[in-house]
Amino acid sequence: MKAWLLEQSEGRPQFTDWQRADFKEFSLRNPKVKYKLSPLELKRTTLQNNFYRVFLMKIERETGNLADDVHEWAKRKFLEPRWIKIKEDEYKIPGSTTKLSKLDFGEYMDKISAETEISIPNPEEAGFYTK
Repeated sequence: MKAWLLEQSEGRPQFTDWQRADFKEFSLRNPKVKYKLSPLELKRTTLQNNFYRVFLMKIERETGNLADDVHEWAKRKFLEPRWIKIKEDEYKIPGSTTKLSKLDFGEYMDKISAETEISIPNPEEAGFYTK
């Protein structure tokens, strides 16, 4: 599969000059291939989630609140709730971090840090950065 990551401008994806040339060459070489342009969602990664758990453990050590409790508090404080329906009953439940993009997940961690006044760990010192 061939993919191009496009910048957004005025709500529309925009090719750079080299992407336009590459796309043109690709489409000429593959005339029978159908394609669809759509926004690329960059969901948060497992590595990013693991780093978040390290951050939650730091908050647990500094506040005495369990990491899972901090996670539940943060979801309720910073994420939009969602509704589920079971039979005829509807229930409001906290949003999920699994739906966040990489950028949104980073901003979510920044909000937690600001609210708790506990800094996000240094990724390199936490073992999450490799050269």
